[in-house]
Amino acid sequence: MRRRGIVAAMALVGVAFAAQGCGGPRESPAEVVRAASEASRLGDVEELERRLDERMFGTLLRAGGGDREKLRQELISSAAQVMLKDYTVLRTTVEGDTAAVETEATFRLPGATEDVSVRGRTRLKKIEGEWRISGVEAMGGPGGAGGPRGRRGRT
Repeated sequence: MRRRGIVAAMALVGVAFAAQGCGGPRESPAEVVRAASEASRLGDVEELERRLDERMFGTLLRAGGGDREKLRQELISSAAQVMLKDYTVLRTTVEGDTAAVETEATFRLPGATEDVSVRGRTRLKKIEGEWRISGVEAMGGPGGAGGPRGRRGRT
């Protein structure tokens, strides 16, 4: 169950950023998150490997059973099941070689009758001059952790 949770979390982040565009050289933390999220939505495992730090990518790959093709299919399948309603970058904080991008996304899951809103924080660190994602944390619904419309989790 934990394995699917990690894959689903990455897919949700991917859906949330799908319409936000991707950055170029010397990207900001928010642009790196956008690019990784689009790669997740498309099942582009090679691009994800470039955007995530080694530990985070290893965790994601193990969640896909260690098989890149299986992971690609799971990411695409998970992203296709989520309908994004609204997405907002709340704050980006940079402190030296670490950064955090806080967001709020509202989406509908298959078969659900109500929308779900989740606040999230993506942690990044600078490795060899480039921002890489080092963790993703769901912070809960509106108002923070454990809010009525979200659940807390950390990767």
